[in-house]
Amino acid sequence: MSGYTPVFGSVVDGTLCGQWPDLGVWVVLLAISDRNGLVDMTPQRIAAVLGIPVPDLTACLERLCAPDPFSRTKSEQGKRLQLIDPDRPWGWRIVNHAAYRERARKQAYDSERTVSGRDSERKRLSRDVPRSPATSRSPNSDSNSDSDKKGIRGAPAVLPDGVDPSSWADWLAYRRERNLPRSSRALSLHAKSLVPYPPEVQRAMIEQAIANDWRGIFPLKGNGAAHKAMQAENNRKALDAWVAQGDEHDAT
Repeated sequence: MSGYTPVFGSVVDGTLCGQWPDLGVWVVLLAISDRNGLVDMTPQRIAAVLGIPVPDLTACLERLCAPDPFSRTKSEQGKRLQLIDPDRPWGWRIVNHAAYRERARKQAYDSERTVSGRDSERKRLSRDVPRSPATSRSPNSDSNSDSDKKGIRGAPAVLPDGVDPSSWADWLAYRRERNLPRSSRALSLHAKSLVPYPPEVQRAMIEQAIANDWRGIFPLKGNGAAHKAMQAENNRKALDAWVAQGDEHDAT
């Protein structure tokens, strides 16, 4: 007795429900079949395993070999058993053995993935894969731009000049940890928002966004050193622009 056929709870919900001893005989046959779904035993041997008279077992086997129009499986007219050799009155093959085995294999595989955490990792990675332009744009939108076709997940197509690479790397790592969208278009907008500020202010802006669990990068709040540095930088730029304007006026 090998026990290669799994037994599912649905066995008691089918047409054998309430049919005794047919149900009991069927479950035992599933349990004692070999890896190929064969029960190569005489009725006397099976009856001894079950502890029932041979005539009762023989009658059950005949019913299990008969067509069942209400069976879930329509192959072989719903028959559960077939003789291994038509010229021999004993030894049977379980008709749906391969289907039972495949169903059990899939359930075992899914269970192993869930327990090991590989299934959650697969789902996380699938969320990170960007949608194709055909599915992410509305039917009435214009044709896809080159940036849509060539966008690289995790970084803008070209990091704008003036963006601090170290601070930007921290921002990308933060978005990966939070499983936030990392499309090229969104990240390009984030990068451009940093360009007007000096590196120390960019870092402060990113640290502010991370500390507050923000999804985007925003100007600094408060009166900290980084905020004052930003104001000083803006004042310097305004002064340079005013001086340049005066030089142009004197030249005329």
